[in-house]
This record gives sequence, C-alpha cells and structure tokens, in this order.
Amino acid sequence: MSSLQAQKNRVRILDIAKGIGICMIAVYHLVYRQKDGMADQGIRSFIWFIIPFFFIVSGYFYNTAYDNRLEILRHRIITLFVPAAITMCFLHLVGGIYFILFHDYTVKDVINDLIVTFFRPEFTQAYYNGFTGGMLFFQLSPVWFIWAMIWAYLFFYNVSVTAFKSTKNMIIVVTSLIVLGTLLTRLFAPLPWSAGMSPIFALLILIGAWIRKTDLFDKIISINVVFAFFISLFCITVFWILFKVGGNDNIYAGNFGNFGIMTTIVFVGQSVLTGFAYIFLCRIVSMLYFISDIFSWIGKNTMVILLYHCFFGMFIDDALGIHMKPGPYWYIDPLPQEVITKSIIVLVFAILLSCLIVFVRRKVLFYIIENCQNEYVGHLLDTMI
Repeated sequence: MSSLQAQKNRVRILDIAKGIGICMIAVYHLVYRQKDGMADQGIRSFIWFIIPFFFIVSGYFYNTAYDNRLEILRHRIITLFVPAAITMCFLHLVGGIYFILFHDYTVKDVINDLIVTFFRPEFTQAYYNGFTGGMLFFQLSPVWFIWAMIWAYLFFYNVSVTAFKSTKNMIIVVTSLIVLGTLLTRLFAPLPWSAGMSPIFALLILIGAWIRKTDLFDKIISINVVFAFFISLFCITVFWILFKVGGNDNIYAGNFGNFGIMTTIVFVGQSVLTGFAYIFLCRIVSMLYFISDIFSWIGKNTMVILLYHCFFGMFIDDALGIHMKPGPYWYIDPLPQEVITKSIIVLVFAILLSCLIVFVRRKVLFYIIENCQNEYVGHLLDTMI
C-alpha cells in the first residue's frame, strides 16, 4: 500500500469512528429506553467513552511540526466557535418562535435559554437567578462540546510545544494537566462551558497528537485481525467493569463517577484502552463498503449532526405526540413500547434531516462560489453550519 493510500485508509477509519460515534450520541439524546436496563447502560457507557475519544481524534489531526499557535488558535475559533455561535443564534430564533407559538414561551424565556446556551447552566444557576434552562435550551444543549473544545485548545496550545521537546517535558505536562484538571473539577463548582475539565480534555488532545507523531495509529491498524479481536475483547471487558464500578455519562458537568483521587486517570485511561477496541470495530466496518461509505460521510460532517439532531428532534417529537427527550423527560416510567418506537422514528428522521442540511449547504456554497465574483460571500456562508 502506497503512503497516500495508507493515509486515506487512516482518515477513512477515523471518519467512520466519528460517524458511528455521532449517531450513537443522537441515540443517547433521542431514543427512549428503560432506565438502568441493558440498552440504557450500554448507551451510557458508550457516551462515557466516545466523548473523550472525540478529543483524542481532534488531537490526531493536529500537526505538531507547525508551532504558530496563535494562527492555529485563530483558525480553530473561526472554524469551530464562530459557526457554532452563529448557528445557535439562528436555531434559537427559529426554535424560539416555535416555542412561543406552541409551547407557551415568552420572549424572556427565549432570551433566558439563549443566555444559558452560551454560558451553561452550571454558571447561570449560580449567577443568573438560579436559572438552569428551559425546554428550548435542552434541545440545543449538545453545543457544549464545541465550547469545551475551544477551552481545551487554549490549554493545549500553551503546552504542546513544550511537551513535545522531550520525554521529561511530556511527563511534566501530562502530570500537570491531570493535577490541574482534577483540582478544577473536584474542588470548584462546575465552571461554564465545561471550563473546569479543559485541562483533562487538553490532555486527551495531546494524546491524539502524540499518537500521530509516533505513528502509533498505523501500528494499531496493521495488527493481525484475529490478534486484534482478542485484545479488543479484553479492552471491552475491562472498560465494562470500570463503567459498572463507577463510570458516568454526565461528563460535561465534570461527573466522572466514583473513583476518588483516581477519577481523572481512570477516565483518560479507559478512553485510550477502549479506543483500541473501537478502532478495531471501525476497521471491520471499513471493509463493508456501502455501510462504511455512509458512516464515513456522516463522520466528515459530525459538527452539523451534533448541532441539528436535537433541533429537528423536537419538531418530530411534537408531530408524533411524545415528550421531547432532552430535559425533564429524559426517562419515562412506565415506558410504553409505542413511545420507544416513536422515539426511534424521531432518531432516524432527525439524522436524515441533519444530513439534508449538509447536502443543501454544500450545494448552495458551491453554487455561490462558482457564480459570485466576491469570494467573501462564500466564506460568509461557510461560517453557517
């Protein structure tokens, strides 16, 4: 296999990993299941793993040879924060009008939910009249991941150059991030935008960058399939035991589980350990051409699915006559089979409509770039996810 083909294979496997991951996040948000049942535990355990895994993947695509940190940070803000902020304002406008018309919202309620979306309930509960967000906020709350990514990169860019200078420096930086992340998360009240966990997320990004720098990913995907299968079984077994002992899916609020002083180490360790098994799964999926094409395409557009799936879900929930799952109706007891079936329908159509947004956006973007003399018009549209 040529170097270019190997690189395409690596990127394809990671795109598949992101595609499966974001679909499971949508399942987590939209599909009803029995509280603490096997399906619920399986989905929640996957969330405990996949969120840190996304940070590792982000770090993998960071080029450690390029040390203009301010330029890279500017690029990250433009490509992550600006599109997300603009999109959130747009979705709040549309969703706000809908909630005013059909859910007894007031203009003040819409404004309150917008404030919570940008400052997080952890912060507004303490400094904004105890407000933690209404139903509109809950339908758009997955954007927390992008805010957390920005905070994490602020830490990462300030330590990455130092970390990669020597093994000694790497050990010092890793230790410092673990200690600082643990202190911020355990000793302080939850900070806005998941800022308290930023050092820990920065460590995950650093791990991803280290994996790329050492070509470890190439070595992992070249391991014999049978041998990799048994290693994966071991990794999944250990992961499941850890989750049952103290894992927790409420990562955005700094809730890792019940590992005490070892909380941060277990959280980071399980994401790396389970990452091996997950990559093996995606390696197998990459051989299933039609299915792999679908997940690979979705993986290339993860942020769009992240921002839109709950937004579309709330309209479909109303159309089918069931509760919007994100928020106070996260679990229903008793849970009728009809509600489960309808929530699966919500999931399917929410993902399909999110994918339609990607398709239409690209078509419109390419059309404008090809037919408009002003290149900045295209760039402006490109900031709208």
